[in-house]
Amino acid sequence: MSTRIKNIGVGLYSRINEVLNCDFNTGLLTWNMSGRGVKKGNEAGYLDKSTGYIRVKINGETYRAHRLVYLLYYKINPENDIDHINRIKTDNRIANLREVNRSCNVINSKLPNNNTTGIRGVYLRKDTNRWGSNITVNKKRIHLGFFTSFDEAIQARYKAECKYGYNNCNACSSAKKYLTEKGLI
Repeated sequence: MSTRIKNIGVGLYSRINEVLNCDFNTGLLTWNMSGRGVKKGNEAGYLDKSTGYIRVKINGETYRAHRLVYLLYYKINPENDIDHINRIKTDNRIANLREVNRSCNVINSKLPNNNTTGIRGVYLRKDTNRWGSNITVNKKRIHLGFFTSFDEAIQARYKAECKYGYNNCNACSSAKKYLTEKGLI
């Protein structure tokens, strides 16, 4: 399992900085030394297919690469989650990483596989042929209503995102994107 970099001391930061190089424009980590199955200059880490994150093993501990990139750039141990702004878990460019609380990280997650509308929190209720809209705040789902049009349901969702501060977290609001493309906001 991936380990958060807890109680980062000068020793651990120094060790990570000693063994890894990072191109912050690409997010690519490379080995700065050879030994124990690694060669200087080779890409560090592997894709964990179960989570979609790149992981790097150092001194017997496994770390998520995006946390290492953040640590190497800012020279501080992030206390919170590190969010991939564009939602691509392998895009570890420093411009794509930000420290956020867990709620913001969840808000900026990809759409669930069972979402058929392409808009988070908007769905068609087939028995009434009306569009429903909801939002989750502090782990509690809030029903925003049923609407005759898809656009109305999306507008309700977007207004709720603004009301509950989602716009501070969600760099990729599907509701905002849709409404902007339609010229409705």
